Amino acid sequence: LVDPAQGLRGSALFAPDIGDMRGRRHFREAFEHIGLQVPECEEDIRCEAVWETDSAIVVLDHGRCPGGAAALVELAEDAQATDRFGTAGDKELYRLAWESQGCSFGFLPYPGLVGESTPPT
Repeated sequence: LVDPAQGLRGSALFAPDIGDMRGRRHFREAFEHIGLQVPECEEDIRCEAVWETDSAIVVLDHGRCPGGAAALVELAEDAQATDRFGTAGDKELYRLAWESQGCSFGFLPYPGLVGESTPPT
C-alpha cells in the first residue's frame, strides 16, 4: 500500500468503514452534484466501489493531487449550507474531493472495528 521508497501508490489512502454508501440518502446526489458517475456494484454485496470512508486513517499526498484540498473545502462548505451529504457525510467528502479532481486513491484492505482489522463481508 505504501512503498517506503516511492510513497503512496496513488494520491490518497483511506480506511474503509464497515458500511456501504448505497444506504445513505445522499449517495446518488452527492456524486451527481459534482459531475461524477455514481459507482455501482454488479451484485448487491458490499464492494469497494461503494465503501464508506472511515475517519480513522486518511493519508493525502497534496503534491499528486494539488486541487484536492480546495475541492474538499468547497464540498465541506456546501455540506454545511445544504446538508447535501447528510449528517455523517463528512468522511465521504475526502473521497468525493479527490475523485472530482481526477486523482487516484485507494483503501486499506479491511475496515477497522474497535481497534481490530475485520475482513469485508
